[in-house]
Amino acid sequence: MMKLGMMTSAYSRKTPYDVCTSYVGQVRLCKKAGYDVLDCNMCKMIENETELNRDDWEKRTEDIREEAEKLGLTFYQSHPPFSHVIGGGPYPDQEMDDFCMEMTKRSILISSMLGVKWAVLHPMTVKGEMALDRKANIEANHARFDDVVELALRHGVGIAFENMRDREEMRRFSVDPAELVEFVDSYGTDQVGICWDTGHANQRLVDQRRALRLIGKRLHVVHVNDNHGGRDEHLLPFMGTVDWRQVMAALHEIGFEGPLVYELSVTDYMPLDMKVEMMRFARTIGKTLLDLADHTVAE
Repeated sequence: MMKLGMMTSAYSRKTPYDVCTSYVGQVRLCKKAGYDVLDCNMCKMIENETELNRDDWEKRTEDIREEAEKLGLTFYQSHPPFSHVIGGGPYPDQEMDDFCMEMTKRSILISSMLGVKWAVLHPMTVKGEMALDRKANIEANHARFDDVVELALRHGVGIAFENMRDREEMRRFSVDPAELVEFVDSYGTDQVGICWDTGHANQRLVDQRRALRLIGKRLHVVHVNDNHGGRDEHLLPFMGTVDWRQVMAALHEIGFEGPLVYELSVTDYMPLDMKVEMMRFARTIGKTLLDLADHTVAE
């Protein structure tokens, strides 16, 4: 049975006026808003700003785990940091790229310590003449991520590669669900699967029901958000143009039993108390989504 979940990043600092919340504080606020399934979002580690960037990151992780256990919360998934280079590939500066991969691997170890089942990675896209070559992109992603995948599997964490979105500057590998399926299947293990971002798919105008049927049992993580087909707005469901009836019907059909985890930006500029209230409201919307899964129409 599907449940609702949220990312800890809903309470991370987005503006200079924000209260600077620790991961332990974010966990408490998730509980306050009524959630018990979480995604430990570690994307800000790429900015070298979080307590998990410090030398005592293992102690900090234990503090997070203990607080979550005390509150009855589960970390089902995580979001390691990713490259901000256009296309998601290596940074031109070798020192920065080494730091990016070091923090990605550290986030895998943190995920394992927190009991995370699935860590989400962003596939990269080859630039230049080979940008549209599926084989070249699959090979480049293996070269980039095989060490991370091996580390994750050794520590009991599955890897879910996420469907990306096209940018004005370039077309992204894994926007096409068939590409993503071929890539994850090339690992030859069911511990490497797929994360489906509903907002990314909507920007590509993908038939999400057909795409999810193709993905099938490879699906382990869902990032729930909406938009109007242009920008990656990360809105609440029904605030954009995602066809949620088709999405929920597909999830029901393929037997997806993981959580529906919000990845939202609507709280970014709100005072902290308003963020909590907005995430409480999001639970009401989420219940409507879950109801849709129980009232699907055959097609």
